[in-house]
Amino acid sequence: ASDVYKRQDGKRLYIIHKGWNFISAYDYDPVSHQLTGETPEFAGLKTDTARDHADGTGAQSAGPLQSGPAWSTSKIPVSVAALRKDPALLPTVQAAIEKSDNAAATTLWESLGTPEEAGRAAEQVLRDGGDTTTHVETRTVRPEFTSFGQTQWSLADQAAFITHLPQVEGAVPVLDAMHHVIPEQAYGLGTLAGAAFKGGWGPDENGRYLVRQVALVAVSYTHLTLPTTPYV
Repeated sequence: ASDVYKRQDGKRLYIIHKGWNFISAYDYDPVSHQLTGETPEFAGLKTDTARDHADGTGAQSAGPLQSGPAWSTSKIPVSVAALRKDPALLPTVQAAIEKSDNAAATTLWESLGTPEEAGRAAEQVLRDGGDTTTHVETRTVRPEFTSFGQTQWSLADQAAFITHLPQVEGAVPVLDAMHHVIPEQAYGLGTLAGAAFKGGWGPDENGRYLVRQVALVAVSYTHLTLPTTPYV
């Protein structure tokens, strides 16, 4: 059957076929663009599940790590909230997103008022973007790090949010900054052509680092959201 959507997820390529009830999965080499090893694991999906894959309204995640501190990916909703209140903060937003400048992000957070007010403003951005559950951390959980960076953000909720970000009020300048992340931070999802992405990283209490990224990538007829959270 002819395909109607193609969605690339890391080194996997999912092709949703006409009829909305069959997904082929392949190993995908991003260098050679070769497809190998079709697997049946996604064959015969229920109609609603296949449609969710195709139109971007469904979030799928894999692996044991399903949630963790947002780290610098939290700068996305904070930046949108700050621009809503004061568009003149655009240069500060660009520093926070493109360079992941922590001082700039703190300035944006503080521009929103008290920690509670800032949390509500950032949370409203999440709700506007389709994340209905994430609570933005306003307490100082770890004194050496920002409160909002310690927000627990699941992969599924982050995927829902980033998928809808282009339609969120005030998000366009933030998305533009996500297209101009400095080369030193353009690893992983940042190597995909045309990706709007943001990374975040930081250590747990035992010194083990979590490195996570979220990206919005145009693939075929739709957008593909790729949040990743590997521990190193």
